[in-house]
Amino acid sequence: MVKFYPWHIYLHSMVLIGVISCGDGSLADPEKIQIDRTQNMNLRSYAFKIEGAYHSPVSFALDIDKNGISDFQFTSNIWGSPAIGQHPEADISCLNNLAFIYVATISDTAFLFTKSDTNYQGKVNIILKNTYSCKRISPTDSIRSIINSKHIKVLARFDEIRNSGPWLSGKLDLNNENYTPPAQNVYNSLDTSVYKVVSYNYDCHSFPDDRIAYIGIKLIDNGAAKLGWIKLSITDKYIISILETAIQN
Repeated sequence: MVKFYPWHIYLHSMVLIGVISCGDGSLADPEKIQIDRTQNMNLRSYAFKIEGAYHSPVSFALDIDKNGISDFQFTSNIWGSPAIGQHPEADISCLNNLAFIYVATISDTAFLFTKSDTNYQGKVNIILKNTYSCKRISPTDSIRSIINSKHIKVLARFDEIRNSGPWLSGKLDLNNENYTPPAQNVYNSLDTSVYKVVSYNYDCHSFPDDRIAYIGIKLIDNGAAKLGWIKLSITDKYIISILETAIQN
């Protein structure tokens, strides 16, 4: 369960365990790697926790190859308002145009589910409910749009990533929260009121909660591509724990 405290802003930097260079690279393929296969990789182990609070984001930047230029930044935050509640969020950004994140290109369909309810409290109240969602709620849902979008490819041990991609240099959400703004009164008469409620459910591609996983990364160094990964976990959809980074020698 998420607990929200306005003063509860942490960036834990417990211990940097060290740097390990594994293998002589003689059998390594520079065009592809397997996650958690350490031959020809520079590894760095961490115990960093990034924890923002309500409207108080906390960010942490990583210089993967230790060249003095930060490559990626993680941000933890809780957004919202008294009307719509508090919603955790986490994201990753590339901090220069030579840093890339391994992604999946997905054909995303936006569905619209509609429903109406009627009750009587002194007069007739009609509630029109529209839910926009990345997954079908009912067989009668209409399709609002279909677009090709890029999302972080969540990786596991021994998954393979290739220099050919797909890759993206930019900002990507690690999760998306469902939310519902307050109802709007769209019609009033002496005997009838009509309210409209719109909900947004776009959590289909969120990073798994409470599970260790990997993000594939690529850096361009003097024109040459170097592949690697970031090992991390996310708790309560916004607390980010950085565990390890790796990049080709």
